[in-house]
Amino acid sequence: MDSELSGSIIEAYDRNADKYLAFGAKVAGLVRELFEAADIRAHSIDARLKNRDSLFKKVIRPEAEYAQLTDITDVAGLRVITYFAEDVDRIARIIADEFEVDWTHSVDKREAIESDRFGYVSLHFVVSVGAARLQLMEYRRFAGMKLEIQIRSILQHAWAEIEHDLGYKAHLEVPREVRRRFSRLSGLLELVDTEFNQIRRTLSHYEVQVAGQIELSPDKVLIDRASVENFVIKGQLVAAVDSDIARSLGREINYNNFYPEQLVQQLTHAGLKTIADISEALSDHRGLVKAFVLEWLDQADDSIDTYDWLPPGMSLFYLCIVLSAKNGSVHEVYNYLKASIAGHDDERPLMAQRIVGICSRLMLLNRKGTGMLTAQPDGPGADRV
Repeated sequence: MDSELSGSIIEAYDRNADKYLAFGAKVAGLVRELFEAADIRAHSIDARLKNRDSLFKKVIRPEAEYAQLTDITDVAGLRVITYFAEDVDRIARIIADEFEVDWTHSVDKREAIESDRFGYVSLHFVVSVGAARLQLMEYRRFAGMKLEIQIRSILQHAWAEIEHDLGYKAHLEVPREVRRRFSRLSGLLELVDTEFNQIRRTLSHYEVQVAGQIELSPDKVLIDRASVENFVIKGQLVAAVDSDIARSLGREINYNNFYPEQLVQQLTHAGLKTIADISEALSDHRGLVKAFVLEWLDQADDSIDTYDWLPPGMSLFYLCIVLSAKNGSVHEVYNYLKASIAGHDDERPLMAQRIVGICSRLMLLNRKGTGMLTAQPDGPGADRV
């Protein structure tokens, strides 16, 4: 390319750099909204502007055939990094549907790479804003502008970054023995990407099926996030005990504040292994759990009054505490509190003493025949699951 033409392109870049920056930021915002609507979680969505030096090197190449700045399709760019390789294709469909795609300059480098080669693999789209969006005032100024969107998985991105850091871009630049090692590693990373895809599908299938498994064979359903979440949110027993306690405290259960991961940790540290274990323990101790909660919170500070709601599964949180105190051992309760990360380090010794004191007194009252811990509320939840 002659110097006069390349100079005019650089001048156009200097005049329009801010506009290209705004274009990239606008498309990035739109892509985030599209992903949210499609329930796609991306690791990152980053807009970038080709720097002046890189553009100059591009336009002075002997083979360069650019007449004007708009002929260069990657002045503005967007890099989308996904967690899963299979999401690359889902995103590709969204991009194709929502933008005007320049198919001549778009390329799927995943297909271009040979089976025995290693290297950078990603999907590249060159896009412009579609006619419908150009009617909107906020997009009108971007008419005629193009942007490159690169889409790849986080493992593909890691490969590209490390490869770039090593300084070898071309296949033949690398010594033969190192090429062999690269090829083996490339196959391993592809296998990892595939396995992550399969693991996600397996987990999704399990989350759908676990409700039926709990109903049919709760003794075979191990405690994990999906099983506990299903048991708490959809089961009658926990809902009944939670509601009974909440009514006594003048509170409501707020299902928008649920922390199944914390419950899984606490239930496991309490020695429970299956959903049947939880159901049996809560059924056997529901009276004690309720009595303990009422007395514990009555003796606590005023922090309970800060909220007019309680989280679902709250009865299971206190069930674990009660189970740890059944033997009357302050040491066992302290170890439970520490293992389940309940309370602060300096609070746990006193908490353990108070818990054992309350539980011991309540169980003594029950043995004396007060009946306060054995009464069961009528209605839903009288069954165990």
